[in-house]
Amino acid sequence: SQIDTVLDGELRHTFEVASQGRNVVGDPIRSRLYPRAGIVVAVPVAVDDQVLGVVEAFLSLEPIQESLDRERNQNVLSYIVDRKGRLVLASDPAALGGYGSLKKIELVNEFVTQPSRLTRSYVRGEGESARRVLGTVARIEGGPEEGPDWGVIVETDEGQAYASVAQMTKASTAGAALALDFALFVAFVAARALSRPVLELVEKVRASALAKRRPAE
Repeated sequence: SQIDTVLDGELRHTFEVASQGRNVVGDPIRSRLYPRAGIVVAVPVAVDDQVLGVVEAFLSLEPIQESLDRERNQNVLSYIVDRKGRLVLASDPAALGGYGSLKKIELVNEFVTQPSRLTRSYVRGEGESARRVLGTVARIEGGPEEGPDWGVIVETDEGQAYASVAQMTKASTAGAALALDFALFVAFVAARALSRPVLELVEKVRASALAKRRPAE
């Protein structure tokens, strides 16, 4: 299927990058098994700076989605975008027109240009669905050096109190960041654990080869 092709393409891409000796966290993708999105994590298996293989894992973003779901209410919309302005997860994807680029939203476009904490008023939507909202964006920081560079955005009607926006931003950002950091930590630990037997086998083969060569020398 098309979704399987997308997943296969992401696995191939992260494999090629990890083959160059770099840990990789891929772009968010969706599959039949994980319709709420996931990311591919790839860790190179290397000995003496020579990459012998790559261990890959698909990490579900379900815990982060559940965090957004818990914060859902009719007055506040919470969602996560990547640095390309694409929607990763949302408390209500339909309110944003589904998954895809959100650069047409002023706050998202500003995050893409300069990922800093920002709160401002703007119009989201077009025609009869257009409404003025107060939005704030906070970059998800911390975690592995190779971790994704995403932003949490919280919107509410402009008439809502600023205090509610600040409260929702703190809760959504903390929950998403904590879930993401923990998931990535587990993924990297698991990938490195799987690569350990490969490295041990390589060392044994190398030691055996050296032992056989010594008498001849």
